[in-house]
Amino acid sequence: MSRSLVSYSAMVALLLLVAVRFVALETDPPFFYIGHGQSQLTDTYQSTLSARNAVVYGSWNPYGFHRWDVFKHSVVSGMAYLFFNVFGVSRVTANLASLTLQLIGFLFFLLGMMSLRDKWEVIVTALILLLNSTLFFYGRMPYLENGLIFFAGLLFFVQMRFSERLWGQLLTGFLVALAGLAGKLFGLLLAGPVLVVTVYQYRSKLLKPLFYIAVGFIVGALSYLYLFYGGDISLLRSYYAEQAVGMYGPPPGLQSINYFFLMLFTYGGESGLWEYIPFLFLLVVGSMLITLLKGEYVGPFKKENLPIVFCFGGLLLGILGLSPHYYRPMRYSLFLLLPATMICGYVLRSLSDKKLTLQLKVKSAEFVIVLIVIWYAIVQSVMIFKEPSLRFDSGKDVVWIAGGVALLIALILSYLLREKRVLSKSFFVAIPFAVIVVGMLVVQVSYIERGLFSPGAYFQAYNKLISQLIDENSVITGPYAPALSIDNRLGALIYMFGLSDVERELFDRTPITHIVTDGSNWREAKEHFPKLQNSTIVCQFVIKNRTIQLYRVPEDRVPLTDFEKGVNYYIERKPDSAFAHFNSFVHKYPENWIGYNYLALSLFAQMKFPETVKVLELMDRKFPENYMVLGACRGMYRQLSKVTKEKHFQQIADSFEERVLKLNPIAPIN
Repeated sequence: MSRSLVSYSAMVALLLLVAVRFVALETDPPFFYIGHGQSQLTDTYQSTLSARNAVVYGSWNPYGFHRWDVFKHSVVSGMAYLFFNVFGVSRVTANLASLTLQLIGFLFFLLGMMSLRDKWEVIVTALILLLNSTLFFYGRMPYLENGLIFFAGLLFFVQMRFSERLWGQLLTGFLVALAGLAGKLFGLLLAGPVLVVTVYQYRSKLLKPLFYIAVGFIVGALSYLYLFYGGDISLLRSYYAEQAVGMYGPPPGLQSINYFFLMLFTYGGESGLWEYIPFLFLLVVGSMLITLLKGEYVGPFKKENLPIVFCFGGLLLGILGLSPHYYRPMRYSLFLLLPATMICGYVLRSLSDKKLTLQLKVKSAEFVIVLIVIWYAIVQSVMIFKEPSLRFDSGKDVVWIAGGVALLIALILSYLLREKRVLSKSFFVAIPFAVIVVGMLVVQVSYIERGLFSPGAYFQAYNKLISQLIDENSVITGPYAPALSIDNRLGALIYMFGLSDVERELFDRTPITHIVTDGSNWREAKEHFPKLQNSTIVCQFVIKNRTIQLYRVPEDRVPLTDFEKGVNYYIERKPDSAFAHFNSFVHKYPENWIGYNYLALSLFAQMKFPETVKVLELMDRKFPENYMVLGACRGMYRQLSKVTKEKHFQQIADSFEERVLKLNPIAPIN
């Protein structure tokens, strides 16, 4: 196959991988990420809520509640505001804004490589980046981390292209500050690779460029703080203090030497970082080792090695900086996948050379890093096969044994490569790497296909349903409020229960009328706000494996809807009155399946079983692919079986259960 045909095919593949990212942006996050926290259900639209309010209500903060202004002043919020003004407010445009930021970050990163590295190295890196299923799906949700990827790519581009110029050094420092303040706080870790590259490039003439980078950083930080906070950083300081230590306590990795190593070598394993990209993990480990053993960055400064030094240093220092903390979800690591991928691209491209020269001496810095990489790989390999809840403990159990094994492997490797060895890659390296690449391709395409077409658009549907259940002037809050208001015009306010610093007067200072939450958060809410003990449940529904409740706050300020009136009568055991209101509601909103569910409940409470069955059959006909509707039907048929003693109702219930689990394998069936 000619090089031109390969080049053409690679470009077509790149365009296809970019294009497929824009398919079905309204769909829910994939099922397979469940088990690694619920941020995909709760945190995704917090960063775009202020921009949404600005477009819908003409005010970034219509309720004067400033606790989470850090979200408002992020680059993700700014991009969302731009997209909302152009395309309208919706889940799709919010996701589109996030995806655009990520792709621009990728583009800058690749352009930074292109100025110094071989074209094929850039193409291989781009293919691996776009094939990454974790980056694929997380990029389609407006996390602050995608803003950080944008800054990381731009920073890399600036330092690769303009590090020798004074204004380039100033801009580098400026971007590090913005990465931490307008991206995500741990974006300040990007100072690590910046420092490593500067040391590599300038050696004994280090002070001057470092001074300019520091000046750029100070100017960037002060400009941002003055522009968005008027110089008053108390709100920003209190937010980050709570996120860093207030909710989870001091970083355990900084409390003892033992825990330092434990947190370092288990980093990523318990969050599922490598679970969905296992072959990429092997490729990253293998590529890091080959990079170390090749040692091209050792010796006199070579400009073409700047990307390697930046990425290698950025990956190691990034893991080191993130690892000590108790809370370290998968999304925190996303920006590290850029340098990890570049290292893979560098090594895969080098395999086209005829020979590979490797060396490792025990008395060298490379030996220590080789030991650490092998140690990390062993611990992660043990953790990846465990259940999410057992992963940290499994890593804890083997961390020191793995260290001994890693030391032995490193010593053997050093013995074999104590003198420079020239290897034929066709046997020693190229074939294993080819197997890993093929495995990565198969697994990543499989995850992208599964996650793109199987979850459905339940969040989008619930936005519409909830806006019909409660008055249009309602204001909702709770962990799920941003995600359940992005596709409607309900008022929404960010609040997360269980925080260390509680606003006791929250419901007196803001016009909150409803809370949308799960069971654990609701218990926290009632503990911190006693008045909520008298709240009325409006409805409950399932999102993936979570049962979510919608509550009406006591002494609310909006009128009851027909649905809410029906719920109140149902709670008061007046099913006939409840039926009248539910019936009126479903005639007004014939596509609102929650209304039909409660209509069936009111008929069942009146012992009108044939009428109940008719409503259930209607629900099945109207919503045959909705796992929540099928789950509701299953529950009702089970109750019919218990009350009437007719076995065929249980058989029908069982058939509905099979259909539910086919659509939602993690549905909370009991």
